[in-house]
Amino acid sequence: MLEYSCLEFVFMSLAIKLELKNMKRLKKQALKRNRIVSLHFFDNRMQGCGRSTGANIQ
Repeated sequence: MLEYSCLEFVFMSLAIKLELKNMKRLKKQALKRNRIVSLHFFDNRMQGCGRSTGANIQ
């Protein structure tokens, strides 16, 4: 059983809350970045397909 003074406990819970907040924010940023990257990749793939089919038609 761990025993903390009241002040230590408050400080620890605050630190944990901040940590969770940061984790959520980082997760959101990572998701945004991933979405942009995947959209960019998909766009490039589509352009490549259009170019190759265009060449075939000509």
